[in-house]
Amino acid sequence: MKERVLSLLKQHAPEFVSGELICKNLGISRTAVWKHVRALRAEGYAISSRPRAGYRLLDVPDRLYPREIL
Repeated sequence: MKERVLSLLKQHAPEFVSGELICKNLGISRTAVWKHVRALRAEGYAISSRPRAGYRLLDVPDRLYPREIL
């Protein structure tokens, strides 16, 4: 699921993606979205968040994760 959240953020980069849109597209709760974003940040992804705007992918880590290679 974390990869699907990342995929949505990449598709909409550099724009913000609302938490509601992520929830609807993936069928998960806002809490789940927040947890996946937190996990991605821990892996080195730079993701900003803004109330009433959502999440925005700013940068990817310089480490090669399998999902970055694909």
